[in-house]
Amino acid sequence: MRADRQIKVAHVINSLSVGGMEKVVSDIIKRYDKRRIFSTVYCAESEGEYAEGLKEQGIEVRLVNNNRYPLEFAFRLVGIFQREKIDVVHSYSGIYRDATLAGVLAGVKVLMHTDQGKFYPDTRWTRLNHRFFSLFRDKIIAVSDELKEFLSKEVGIDPEKITRIYNAVDVGDYPVGIDAVKKKNEIGIKPEIMVIGMIARLVPVKDHLTLFKAFKEVKKTFHNVKLLVAGDGPLRGALEKAAIQMCGAGEIIFLGNRSDVSELLRIMDIVCLSSLSEGLSLVLAEAMASGVPIVATNVGGNAELVVDGSTGFLVPPGEVESMAEAILELLNGEAKRKEMGERGRERVVNDFNILNTVDSIERIYYDLADKKGIM
Repeated sequence: MRADRQIKVAHVINSLSVGGMEKVVSDIIKRYDKRRIFSTVYCAESEGEYAEGLKEQGIEVRLVNNNRYPLEFAFRLVGIFQREKIDVVHSYSGIYRDATLAGVLAGVKVLMHTDQGKFYPDTRWTRLNHRFFSLFRDKIIAVSDELKEFLSKEVGIDPEKITRIYNAVDVGDYPVGIDAVKKKNEIGIKPEIMVIGMIARLVPVKDHLTLFKAFKEVKKTFHNVKLLVAGDGPLRGALEKAAIQMCGAGEIIFLGNRSDVSELLRIMDIVCLSSLSEGLSLVLAEAMASGVPIVATNVGGNAELVVDGSTGFLVPPGEVESMAEAILELLNGEAKRKEMGERGRERVVNDFNILNTVDSIERIYYDLADKKGIM
């Protein structure tokens, strides 16, 4: 490929609000080689908290919202892609139709899509929609092998078009030297209290209630522990009420969206994730990078990240007793927590490094640009 000009990539996403997918997308875009790739991000709903970090890197983020009728977003993108002479349209979960349609109508040569997880809700119409528009895409990135198999075997997408590229983190963003006592004081937790944490949007697919029920069982025999819940969403009011009913006031602490996740992880003795569905959970990778052992449901790509019995425990989704038993085993085993945390950090350093993910996606851009005669 001749490197005589930049490849112009339009990234199309619902928003860059706080969330695992949004964070990993913004972290990856920041790290592309700006000498060869010129990125612009187009948001359908809102810019969100992560937009500012991209703008600080000189990456433009545009809001294309207030769409009044179906397909208006797509038709507005057509004009933008043509004016900006876009080479690659790269859409992300939640944008299953409009970016690809706009790319086709605008004559964009390379169309890509990244799926961060199974569809939720997973309906026949969603599968048909995804399969149809995949016909026009040159490449689809799945963030786990489990998701790649789902897309090919159950949705019916050509497996030759699908590439697995793991979500990943920059381990340097998760230092191990945070003053845990100071951080606990900020939140109102005594230094001797142990901490279980869950960092996730407060939405049904995350199934917080299973963790709350497990925590209630844990508290029957292990009293010196609190549960921190970071994240926000439409279920917050209902979950706060349920938390008090199950465990009493002050036992489950809701923190809302936080910009200090790397510091919060350092005061957590265990990180839990009770999701019913996942792609490849960024927060689990972040926890492992911080040296924290995991208790998570065995769904999606979690088993590709967490080695059961080595870097944490995987339990069946919705099983309160199994989750409670795993949590208690770690709470009662300081040496096991330390060993699992160390192995988890090592695994992320070796296998889930964001620079490898960036390099893999860049190679796809370059290869497709070369094949389509862009460069």
